[in-house]
Amino acid sequence: MISRHARIQDKKATRSGFLLLLLSLLLLGGLLFFGIPTLAKFAGIVVNLQENKQSIESEDKNTPAPPVFYTTVPGSVKEEILKLEGMAEGGSTVFVYLNDEKVKEFMVPNSGNFDVKLSLREGENLIWAVTRDLAENKSGESGKIKVFYDSQAPILEITEPADNAAFSGSEKSITVRGITEKGARVTVNDRLAIVSQEGAFSQKVTLTEGENIILVTVVDEGENETEKTLKVTYQP
Repeated sequence: MISRHARIQDKKATRSGFLLLLLSLLLLGGLLFFGIPTLAKFAGIVVNLQENKQSIESEDKNTPAPPVFYTTVPGSVKEEILKLEGMAEGGSTVFVYLNDEKVKEFMVPNSGNFDVKLSLREGENLIWAVTRDLAENKSGESGKIKVFYDSQAPILEITEPADNAAFSGSEKSITVRGITEKGARVTVNDRLAIVSQEGAFSQKVTLTEGENIILVTVVDEGENETEKTLKVTYQP
């Protein structure tokens, strides 16, 4: 005959076994209905991302077109900052070079249009760009822009006549001579002077009786300007 203590222990063991079985079933059910599908979906997403990346890398081998700058740039400028507008493949990355040094890197909007500001170097500047698409394909070089940055006013030396010089009689017509930089434009009393390749200039001036004001203006290729004024007198 089983004792009362043995029956109590047997009931406890049965109850513990039942609870363990129920907990095991709940865990198994949760894994089946939640764990596996979720893991499967996550695995599917990872696989799709890997396949898409591999697809881009393996399928897109086309070289993108080079960027195109459509801003008209003069041969010489006096402002340090130059703004350029252009076009490239939307979503690609553009690399801008100035005198063979990379100075700008940016992503192109989906529209394909972009603008960029560059700080020029004193003297000659050679600007060009390339683009790199999402598949890491790199374009050839864009057309090159050459621009001369000159922020300095041109030199101007008037060699004759001397300031406050006096003329008389047959000296009514005189020649104004001087030196400036190569390629500069010179006017004497608003009349264009002759300028040599070395920068020497000359221009005839007809004097009137009394005091005459002579204004010499020099404008260089960057549109920087220098002016000098001198006075001479003439007596018939």
